[in-house]
Amino acid sequence: MANEVEIKHGGEIQKAAPVRMLSPFDDMERLFGSFFPRRWMSPFSAEWMGESMPRIDVIEKDEEIVLLAEVPGVDRKDLDVSMTDSTVTIKGKTNHRTETENASYYCSEIVHGAFSRTVSLPSEVNVEKAKAQFKDGMLEIDMPKTEKSRRRTLRLD
Repeated sequence: MANEVEIKHGGEIQKAAPVRMLSPFDDMERLFGSFFPRRWMSPFSAEWMGESMPRIDVIEKDEEIVLLAEVPGVDRKDLDVSMTDSTVTIKGKTNHRTETENASYYCSEIVHGAFSRTVSLPSEVNVEKAKAQFKDGMLEIDMPKTEKSRRRTLRLD
């Protein structure tokens, strides 16, 4: 076996291979993996925190904020976007699950069902002038900042 190590134990020399260290969460996941659905013991994963969908980018510019959201497999009619002057909420649902008769899932990572995500914005925006576009599973929301929130450069005296 590659990378074997000799260990002296009670006068005998034994050969042992290094063991990959598992975190306590990996051990628990392995132990309960056959009883519960995917990665239920991963408390720090995005799925556990309810942030698996949609994934977003928030870009702050001098006079506007742009939010990009990945919503693959979601129909326009199943997507709802609402906002306040400091938050954007994206809700939707996916319907990809297919019925499997006389079969069981070996691996199931595709997200199904309803989702909701609220994002705090870095500054206040003008809700009335916001514009949204949705194409090929990408949502783009352009939100002009309010006058008081616009970035300004100070002239040094």
